[in-house]
Amino acid sequence: MNAVGPDDAVVILGSGLTAVDAVMSLVNRGHRGEITLVSRRGLLPQPHLPGHPTPVDLNALVMELTAEDKQVRALDLLRKLQDQAEIAEGAGKPWQTVIDGLRPHIALLWSKMPIAERRRFLNHLRSFWEVHRHRMPVPVSERFSALLASGEVRVLRGRVESVVADGNQLNVNVRSRTGGVRKEIACAWIVNATGPSPSNSAAANPAIGSLLIQGLLTVDELRLGVRTTSDGNAMGSDGQPVGDLFVVGTLRKPDLWESTAVPELRTQASAAATKLIAALVPTAV
Repeated sequence: MNAVGPDDAVVILGSGLTAVDAVMSLVNRGHRGEITLVSRRGLLPQPHLPGHPTPVDLNALVMELTAEDKQVRALDLLRKLQDQAEIAEGAGKPWQTVIDGLRPHIALLWSKMPIAERRRFLNHLRSFWEVHRHRMPVPVSERFSALLASGEVRVLRGRVESVVADGNQLNVNVRSRTGGVRKEIACAWIVNATGPSPSNSAAANPAIGSLLIQGLLTVDELRLGVRTTSDGNAMGSDGQPVGDLFVVGTLRKPDLWESTAVPELRTQASAAATKLIAALVPTAV
């Protein structure tokens, strides 16, 4: 962000936490120019709660949804969570405590969701889940809300159709989500805050590409990452675990979904380390 002038107009692609971080980075440097966030739905991350309120206990709900051979349907889960949020708010608890109560059960619920339901979730509900699950710290939320209220930052719902350079200026053409109205935004800079590019392709980086070509990694059907066992071993193209290859992080989304935040990554890394130590250190006689 060092190259951005204080009065330069900036367009940020995306409106999630990465976009919020980009905005904060600019304003912390004294930026005064117009900042426009462009995203398809225009949804913004919701705020965290002050303090650490106790999450709602959702064990009974999860047991009901996953009992025996039941499959979890995305719409059913949404409705159940809405019901739980209403119950919680009736008891004086904010909806955030419901989302936090669901977090320990996400991997189980995801595992019980068939491919068609996962695809439905990704196409229709993912954006709503993301802004409620991945939230802004309270001070950031308050400051960002003030920037929106003052007009220093605006959010535009739509899809970028083209970008045309005109000297030192960029003209960004956006088609609105509703009505198909086109709008042109003039800016000096465009910041891509849409999140990381897929890393499960041969073109992503040489290491991943080599493992895919050798059949030591397998891309999942929805192309969220790569297939793994419950212990984190990579699954090869022959459908068998690769005993000395472990996966930690975003690439495990196909089997866990929740695989980006520190608590989950810490657990995955610990499990992988335990298995590696067991394999490398001879068993004491």
